[in-house]
Amino acid sequence: MSRIFYIIVCIFIAGCARAPIKDRSQAMRLSTNPPLLADDLGYESLVNGLKANIFFIKNSTRASNELTFGPTKINKKKYIQALEFLLDNSTDLMTFQENIKKLFDFYEVYGLENWAQIKATSYYAPVIQGSLKPTRQFSQALYLTPDDLLSIDVDAFAEVFPKWKIFKEQIMEQKTS
Repeated sequence: MSRIFYIIVCIFIAGCARAPIKDRSQAMRLSTNPPLLADDLGYESLVNGLKANIFFIKNSTRASNELTFGPTKINKKKYIQALEFLLDNSTDLMTFQENIKKLFDFYEVYGLENWAQIKATSYYAPVIQGSLKPTRQFSQALYLTPDDLLSIDVDAFAEVFPKWKIFKEQIMEQKTS
């Protein structure tokens, strides 16, 4: 009797284990509880990030015209139109929240041991205003580069990622126009 009990328990435990993900469609599932979206830099920063995302998607040289979100495939042009509609019809964080919940589905990612248990990273490119001479706004002039400032030559990545130089030129062109 006890041997059968242990076998049943082992089968039950094994049945609860998550099988390894075999393709990316298994890594995401539709969320039933969309999160509150926020940007710690404020609404304007969120809008600027969304504009940069639209620019990146529009200028992507991917062969496919579809974007994949878990098991869902979406036409790239329709996705861009939805993002632009979101920008055009949101005036503050509250309307942005309402519109994004109406327009988009939310997915959660399977993490280390459970759904939504992940660590995500992102990149931040600060824009720091300053002056070479003291002014009312800037009481201390900037004369030297800080000793601990890290400087990375991103053009060196062009050897490995040849499209980087083209993308960088497009970004610089957008900034000047």
